[in-house]
Amino acid sequence: MITDQEILKAVLPDEKEKEIEDVPLPTITHNEAIDSYEKVILYLEQQDSDFNAKNEDLKFVKKLKKEALKQYFISARQGNLDSFVNIIE
Repeated sequence: MITDQEILKAVLPDEKEKEIEDVPLPTITHNEAIDSYEKVILYLEQQDSDFNAKNEDLKFVKKLKKEALKQYFISARQGNLDSFVNIIE
C-alpha cells in the first residue's frame, strides 16, 4: 500500500520545478526578432533541394518577419501628448 506522503510527492510539484517556473523569460526586442527571421530566411534559401523545407514554410517565416516589422513601426510611432494628459475644463 502506498503511503499518503508518497501520493503527495507523486502529485505535487517538487521544489526544483517551482524554481524553474519562477524564472522569467528574457525580453526579446523587435530588432532581435527581425534579425533572427532574416537569418532563418537566409538559411532556408541556401539549402539544397533535398532539404525538407517547403516553399510554404519560407513564405510563413517571411510573413512572421513582416508582422515583426509592423509591430516595430507601431511601437516606434510618436504618440500625441493629449493621449497622456487629461484636459480638465
